[in-house]
Amino acid sequence: MVKNNFYLDGFIDCQVSVVISDPWEFKDDVGSSTFTGTITGVYMSTHIRKPSEKETEYLMLHLAKPFGYEKLKTEYLIGSPRHEGSGLSELAKGEFVAFNFCRASSERAHSDNPFDSTRWKKDRSFGLIGSIKLENH
Repeated sequence: MVKNNFYLDGFIDCQVSVVISDPWEFKDDVGSSTFTGTITGVYMSTHIRKPSEKETEYLMLHLAKPFGYEKLKTEYLIGSPRHEGSGLSELAKGEFVAFNFCRASSERAHSDNPFDSTRWKKDRSFGLIGSIKLENH
């Protein structure tokens, strides 16, 4: 379920800086670990299976300059906060926030349900760890 409210919608079209820190060889393989992009989607997961689980925020990022990694062109990333207690509220304050990222195909990014995690294997996704910060904030 996509929540459409001012808080979440306020992130759409925001410019971001993305810094990839893991895997270690990423910068050597790609040539850079810092990218810019635009938030094109925001999703709040409401699929809570255990009382200890919290809602999870996800962002769809369109990179200004796609990169090649593991023989795949990557133009879109899906990201979610890496640590409990951090997320979009810290991002809105202009802070760097640690994020987990996975690759999303262009087809997936433009689909009716781009945050559907059952498609990750079909997309030949890979995981990255890094941080994200709103630009001009």
